[in-house]
Amino acid sequence: MKVGGDKDWFICPCGNEPNKDGFFSCTKEGSVTSPALEGDWEGILYVCGFCNSIINSHLMEIIGKCSDQVIYDNNRFNWSSY
Repeated sequence: MKVGGDKDWFICPCGNEPNKDGFFSCTKEGSVTSPALEGDWEGILYVCGFCNSIINSHLMEIIGKCSDQVIYDNNRFNWSSY
């Protein structure tokens, strides 16, 4: 499924945008990870903060959904490490 907007401003099919629940850098499983260079982030994947869809920003497509365990872990993410 395609994502609206552009690489600087996603519009998820669920209606989420950066100024609402936002999008966060993530692993291929959808786990929130720091965008820092030494982190696990590959530079192209984001998770929707509302519906937990995993977005490939180069393809502008949803490539998956977070598992229940990843959603649980993301809800308990230590934001001081972001």
